[in-house]
Amino acid sequence: MILTAVVFLLGALSVQSQGGDQPASNSTQIFAGQQYGVANVTKNEEQYFRLDKPVDQIGDIEILLRTLSGDADLYVSLSVEKPNYENNDFASSLYGDDFVRVAELDFDRLCGEESCCTADVCPVYITVRGFDPLSTYWLLASMNTDWSRATPLTINQLVSSSVQSSSYKFFTFNASAADVETFRIVLDSGAATDVDLYVIGGLEEPSINHSQDSATTILVPETLDIDQDSPAFCGACVYSIAVYGFTNGSFTITVNANDTGEVTLLEGTPVHGSVVAHTFNYYAFLNSDARNKITIELTSTMGDADLYVSINGTPTTDD
Repeated sequence: MILTAVVFLLGALSVQSQGGDQPASNSTQIFAGQQYGVANVTKNEEQYFRLDKPVDQIGDIEILLRTLSGDADLYVSLSVEKPNYENNDFASSLYGDDFVRVAELDFDRLCGEESCCTADVCPVYITVRGFDPLSTYWLLASMNTDWSRATPLTINQLVSSSVQSSSYKFFTFNASAADVETFRIVLDSGAATDVDLYVIGGLEEPSINHSQDSATTILVPETLDIDQDSPAFCGACVYSIAVYGFTNGSFTITVNANDTGEVTLLEGTPVHGSVVAHTFNYYAFLNSDARNKITIELTSTMGDADLYVSINGTPTTDD
């Protein structure tokens, strides 16, 4: 098992604020995929941000305000440069984390004939307002662009993909077509990439803030068992799966049947995993030409594991 540190893209925070009768000041530019904070905001103080979405980038914008202590609220507008609790298009004032999603259609719905966009960008204006005497928070904006192009997964078939920082790659798995009701999802990114896994039982778009089950540890690979104990379990249905990238990078994803666990390997694509003493993990590789020379390498990063190969049937320590 490989341990990898969780990595965020951090930006230096230099916010402009308004409190009491102070005059309004300029907003701080933020960018999708960059976490801003950790920062402090006092009671009734407002800190202003602006996110520019390129006009040629189609997708939803997700804004997460994570309050680490105290309580802060989130206000968003597409036209008002400094939104507040009285003048906003979107607001979230929960105790704890606040979340707002600006859908692609909202730019037309809220702006009408007078477009909120320039020739190049569609600005999104954000305000963080303090509710408690002192609150500590960080802010993260993400682009969500690929739900309409979700990739179908098949049982025990390794799929290789990549994801950009603060973005998603989406997949579906039809448990009925695979004739399974319980299974394991394995997400492997190696040590250089930090990705998390989010699942919903049914055809519904999952995200970092909207899922029924998830795997968000620092372990590589991430594994998630979908069975009767999983909140996402829906039996022989279609599952929706999201892979969220905290960093740019590549990954593999596999749906394993619990009764076999045999994973089909791809040429040149490494697979990380763990195995308990005196048990087996099973893999298969399909050779398209009997004349090919095949090299299989096993590297143990912790403990000791052995490799057994058979051309016909399941290998054992004796065969």
